[in-house]
Amino acid sequence: MEHAAPNWEGERHALLSQRISDIGLEIRGTLLEKLANQLYEELAAKGLDRAASLHANTVRAIVQPDTFGWPSLSPTYAARLEQFVSLAGERGLHVQLTLFDWWYRWPHVRQSKAWARALLTPYIGDPRIAFVELRNEILPKKETDAWAKKMIPFLRSLMRGTPVTLSVAGRDPVARLALLKNGLGAVRPDFYDIHYFGGGGAANAYAVFAAAKAIAAPTPLWIGETGYPTTTD
Repeated sequence: MEHAAPNWEGERHALLSQRISDIGLEIRGTLLEKLANQLYEELAAKGLDRAASLHANTVRAIVQPDTFGWPSLSPTYAARLEQFVSLAGERGLHVQLTLFDWWYRWPHVRQSKAWARALLTPYIGDPRIAFVELRNEILPKKETDAWAKKMIPFLRSLMRGTPVTLSVAGRDPVARLALLKNGLGAVRPDFYDIHYFGGGGAANAYAVFAAAKAIAAPTPLWIGETGYPTTTD
């Protein structure tokens, strides 16, 4: 009895049309897992070597909960973060930890605290951590203000001496900083952080920074990102 030849060409096209995350491949426990981890370490080390060669003193690790595991922290990604912090420390670099990037579950305060505790507990009192940024470029509004007012005191208590901040950006970061400060009420981070990409030369940047500093006072101000704009959204 004859059997039809496998349609490898059709199989190939069907496979290529899928996203790799939908294929269902699993490398945990295989040789590929070891090789992948080695690749991650080598790439991180190369980037950190470059930062150290430029006489940087701090590098930034941005942590996205949907990648690191939400609401339960992934041990794999927690281990990768620990590896990154260790590699940085070996090169004399401190680490800025940016949390809750691309995350919008503002009513989930209890889960936010549990997730942050699981992630940060290994770094309590760790001199390699320069500071913790609660949220990258938060958009001040009722929901985010309520969340930040609960999370800032929690992180400051948890990290015991490691500064805690959060940043704003946008077309007018000075206006957003004013909204954030007003929305937080009596709650204050250890310093405010603005990201500015307005262009217009040094004089314009200086005016923006001076206005932001006046709004933040008496809390210190940090210019966390700056440069020329590629978008104004």
